[in-house]
Amino acid sequence: MASAGRLKIGIIGFGPFAQFLARTMIKQGHVLIATSRSDHSLLCSQMGIPFFRLIHYFPTAPGFISRELTSFTDSTNRAYYMRKTISLVNPFGSIPRDFDGFFAAGCDVVLISTSILSTAGVLGSIPTTYLHKPKLFVDVLSVKEQPRGLLLQALPQEADLLCTHPMFGPESGRDAWFGLPFVFDKVRVRDHALCDKYLAIFQAEARI
Repeated sequence: MASAGRLKIGIIGFGPFAQFLARTMIKQGHVLIATSRSDHSLLCSQMGIPFFRLIHYFPTAPGFISRELTSFTDSTNRAYYMRKTISLVNPFGSIPRDFDGFFAAGCDVVLISTSILSTAGVLGSIPTTYLHKPKLFVDVLSVKEQPRGLLLQALPQEADLLCTHPMFGPESGRDAWFGLPFVFDKVRVRDHALCDKYLAIFQAEARI
């Protein structure tokens, strides 16, 4: 968990929009980690974000996966990296993300920034035991019924859920977020202080 003045946010899906949000979150002092289907380890290392990823898949040997966990830590203002390669056999032939290290980091918020088409698969690949750990799940897909329904179906009752739709992006919000619309739905929120702290990220930048 992060200190009282900042959030620890885990991002699932580190594409252009998540990168765009991450820069502002870091600027505000929040602590981030990320995982994604694509390899964003270099960018994350430049941003000071621990990145949990897969590095190899061998189609000639179905079910064999070699993955590398790249974590970033900071000690006395010097960054260093720890790399660990783990080989595993997956009898189902799918390619799992490295959710072990990701959820072990103990985030306050898990931000889901994947496409609508891949959301069901991503949620289904997360071991259910991990879905009980974060206090708040947030999506940026929009506040439409389909992603909302997927999240409600996948998440346990004790998990808080905030659906959001920032109606701006890397181009329109490149210089500032002032006056740009931001829509959200507190679908299931018990920890209002935590939810409001997350929303304050956008309030500070966009003046919502």
